Amino acid sequence: MSTRNGVASCIHAPSMRMDEDTLFLTLGWVMLLTVALNLGVHWVFEGGDIAELFWYCNVAALLLAYGLFRKSAAVVTAVCVMSVPTQFFWILDWLLQLFGGGFGRTAWLFDGSNFFLTAPLSVLLHALIIPVAAWAMWRLGFSWHAHRYMFPVLLVLLPATYLFTDMRANRNCMFFPCDLNYVQHADIIMASTLYGTPLYAALTMLFWLCIVMASYVFFGWLMRSLKRSAS
Repeated sequence: MSTRNGVASCIHAPSMRMDEDTLFLTLGWVMLLTVALNLGVHWVFEGGDIAELFWYCNVAALLLAYGLFRKSAAVVTAVCVMSVPTQFFWILDWLLQLFGGGFGRTAWLFDGSNFFLTAPLSVLLHALIIPVAAWAMWRLGFSWHAHRYMFPVLLVLLPATYLFTDMRANRNCMFFPCDLNYVQHADIIMASTLYGTPLYAALTMLFWLCIVMASYVFFGWLMRSLKRSAS
């Protein structure tokens, strides 16, 4: 505080808000760049197509980037609430695969042709979504308006995945269980009267809607409890 003509005036230190705004923007660009690199490598070296965009991780990262740019509590809450249950088992399986275990859903990452090129970018993308979304939710606060983004994303993405993508790629596990591989387990998949059917897709969508709703309620309770304990 300084005095000029007997009148006190406040001299404010540089606002930390500017630094946080910059961090939000930087993380938003990091998410966009990671998605772009991941898709680019798949398209150029793996012969991928536009259907790669249907993977939940790509959609979540793009939505998270938007939420970071806008500093939208509702958007980052939606991404965090959806990603924790949907991405957790992918990350767990990858960690188990490192030690020779795993259930199978990330086994392709350890194939010789993928290990040094597509695998690192895919792992980076999955590894970033949850911590970045959780940090942003912590800074902006949990939003009970997150359902405005959660359910439209799931109700559009999952049916579109079933209708417009190849069953063999099993994007978002909409055709058969995530831990099955179409090439290695073709006999199991083709022998099933449920896998690949509209009924299986509907049951899968219902399952994830219930799981995400439970996650939504849990995080709402958790953030409220943490807020109360901090006050």
